Amino acid sequence: MDSHLSDGVQTALGREPRFFAQLVADATGAGAWRDGPDGRPVPAGGRPYENAPRS
Repeated sequence: MDSHLSDGVQTALGREPRFFAQLVADATGAGAWRDGPDGRPVPAGGRPYENAPRS
């Protein structure tokens, strides 16, 4: 059993890991998302998710 701390994520990515919230904030700031026709976010350049649950 591996009982020591490893750096597998950092080695695989070639950088420090980051929180998912930061990834989302960076992608949003870079224009990866836009408001869809019903106000829900959709991928920029993509089609709205037709089967996505509505809130």
